[in-house]
Amino acid sequence: MKVCPFCEAEIRDSVIRCVHCGRSLIETAEAGAPGVGTPTADPDAEEAWATRRPSTRPTGTRTAAPPNPWATQPGMDPVSRLPNIATRRSLPAPRRSWGPDVRLLGAGVAAVACGVLAYLAVGEQWVHLTVTDPPTEFEEGQVLQLTLHGATAFVGTAGTALAIAFAAFGAVWFLFGLQRGWTMPGITNPALAMLVAVTGIGTAVVSSTIWFAWEAAMVERSRRAGISMRAMRELLDQQPNPAVEIERLAGLSTFGGMMVLALVVACFGWWGYRRRQG
Repeated sequence: MKVCPFCEAEIRDSVIRCVHCGRSLIETAEAGAPGVGTPTADPDAEEAWATRRPSTRPTGTRTAAPPNPWATQPGMDPVSRLPNIATRRSLPAPRRSWGPDVRLLGAGVAAVACGVLAYLAVGEQWVHLTVTDPPTEFEEGQVLQLTLHGATAFVGTAGTALAIAFAAFGAVWFLFGLQRGWTMPGITNPALAMLVAVTGIGTAVVSSTIWFAWEAAMVERSRRAGISMRAMRELLDQQPNPAVEIERLAGLSTFGGMMVLALVVACFGWWGYRRRQG
């Protein structure tokens, strides 16, 4: 601690301007005033200061000066108000917010192509069914053959809906791929398209392995096999069930292949979607 040469108030050693009288201690030292920390011996200065600001302190007593908020406190490191350049350098560079998203554009075009080809495949021939009724001691055996299109059965109707849904996903992806700055709603998440593709693959597997998926279509088109609808129904309902052999045709193979390709495209679209959101 030192004493101000003008007002005799105690101030810190690091202070260069008195916090009580406001006088600069540096100018006093340069003008040849008494050294910092010793009281002034100039009576004129003391008299002038006493007339401006009479002291109310008792003679011979000194009060502690209030702490200067701008002075460095002992035991504290000085706080720098400059920005931390190292912290800014460690931050990742901002990604480009605008411009076409090549990944999503490619996924959108491929998804639309898969959906359209799968939709066209539903109208083609899917299976060739061979129904074998073994002979009994009362009836003769018979062999019935029937070729069915995908659209004639419920599996074909489901396949049509799945193909349209996947093509719609592709169209939306292509639209949002034009500008990567546009926010994509959750309904366009490629994870949902992956679920559609997996359902389509399951539809193709069921159509090629389980003849019950074609039962209604077989009854409705029993005339093509040379028997009535009632006879076909009785034949399919008898116990044990007749042997039905399913031969997969080009339409079913095309639909199944498009659904497998659609799953790959959906995975690629999901990868692009994650990078876009991140």
